[in-house]
Formats: sequence, C-alpha cells, structure tokens
Amino acid sequence: MIEAVCRSKQLLAVDVPDIIAFLNDKQNPDGGFRGRSKHSDIYYTLFASEALIALGAKLPAKLIKKYLKGLLDNLPCDLIHLASLIRCYADFTSEELANYKDIFVERLEQCHVKKDAGYECYKNSGGSSYGCFLALAAYQDLESDLPDPDGIIKFLQTLCINDGGYCNEPALPFASTPATAAAITTLHYLNAKISEDALVFLKNCFEEDGGCKAVAGAKQPDLLSTAVAIHSLSVVDKLGLIDKRPTLSFIKSLYHDGGFCAGLDETVLDCEYTYYGLLALGHLVD
Repeated sequence: MIEAVCRSKQLLAVDVPDIIAFLNDKQNPDGGFRGRSKHSDIYYTLFASEALIALGAKLPAKLIKKYLKGLLDNLPCDLIHLASLIRCYADFTSEELANYKDIFVERLEQCHVKKDAGYECYKNSGGSSYGCFLALAAYQDLESDLPDPDGIIKFLQTLCINDGGYCNEPALPFASTPATAAAITTLHYLNAKISEDALVFLKNCFEEDGGCKAVAGAKQPDLLSTAVAIHSLSVVDKLGLIDKRPTLSFIKSLYHDGGFCAGLDETVLDCEYTYYGLLALGHLVD
C-alpha cells in the first residue's frame, strides 16, 4: 500500500508540496494527527503518517513515537484502532515492536470470535470481513502467523452472497464493495481460491464515470469504495477489468487544495480520504 501511495507522485507531482502541507497541518502538538475533530486519533495518525512517509516528507519521528508510547498504557479495545497502532509501531519503531508483541497479540485475540473464527471490530459486534482484513494486516505487521487461517477462510466463505459479492457480517446480508474488497485481499494473502464472481461483482460496481459505489443502491460512487476496489483488484492482478481513464478522472475530481474529499457532494477534506486518493491513483499509474 505504501508503494502504491508513493507511485501517486507520478500523477500529482506539482501538487505533492500542497498535499504534504495539508497533512502536516493535521498534526497536533502531542504528535498525533486529527481527523474531523480537534483531537489526535491513532486511526487518522496512521493515514496521515503513512502518506507523508510515501511522499518523502520529513516527519518528527521522536514526537510521533512519544504519542505512540502514550497509547500503550491504555491499549485500544476496538480492532480498528488497535490495528492502526500496531501498523504505526511497525512504521516508526519497528525495533521496539518485538517488546510489545505479546501484548498486542493478546489484545488481538480478544477480538477473535471463537464461535465462527472471524474477528470483530468492536466488542460483541461479531466477526466481519473488515475485521478479518485488519487482523491479518496486524499479524503481518507483527511478523506473526495468523492463529487460525483455515477458520478465517471458512468464515469468509459464509459471507459470500449469491451475486458473488461479500457482505461485511452475517447480520447484514447484502454485498458491498468494501466488504468484498477486504475478503478478496484477505483470501489472497491466505492463499485461498478467489471466485471470478467476486471479481465481476467489483467490476460491476464501477460506474461509467469511473467511480465505484459502496452498494448497488447507492446514489453516487465514493472514494473509499473506489480505492479499496482498485487495491484489491491490483493485489490479485485484475486491474484490467476496469477502465482506468474515467476512474482517474473521477479520483482527480475529488482533489482540492492539498487533500481529497469522500465524494462528489462532499467538501470536507481529511487524512483518511487523502490517503485513499493517493492509494487509488498509485495503483492506476501505467
């Protein structure tokens, strides 16, 4: 993912200084980065810092490390923020990551739903496609094996809908682009078979204007769905299924003043969507 974001510089060369300035402006004095509130958040810190690393910006590593260490005393309980913290440790203080490995693994396994082998993003929310994707990424960052890869594969298979797409969790039995992209990426790294129907589902979520919708009934495409669909198709070497030209135009239309917004009707820029914009563009570089 960092490599893809790095490649985005080829399409946004003249805008790179503005993007760096926009992301730097989101950093708080405590070393963390903020999203749409004034408070530092490890989730947004991950998106901002990785984008800055990929763009070749100079970062105050000591200040960021101090922020990361401050979170060790009260580890995130939800998988989203926990995985973000682990990734940031891998990025900024990998030499110390081994010291906290057991602590991180213990907390990760508290998110492991034993009855179905999936991973849940929040306590008692149930296993989900996104949760499995995050857990796998966290174990990769820790350079550890996922405890039950076969169980994850079987769980993800239960989320596959008749049209080939994946729902995020059993309680929401409709396929979505983010859930399908997460499932495809996770299955790929677990060396599991990926059906052609899942790839066709993602292809069909792209509109003629190049954007990708989150679900079939969505009014408009959005940047998150577009970026994760592109990323998953790239991972399995199937980007040829989509037309790059309109997709590039759609993504670039969401860029304003150093950042990216979520969709055509959005005006708010943040670190997360700026990362998604860079990620998508990087994958589309010829």
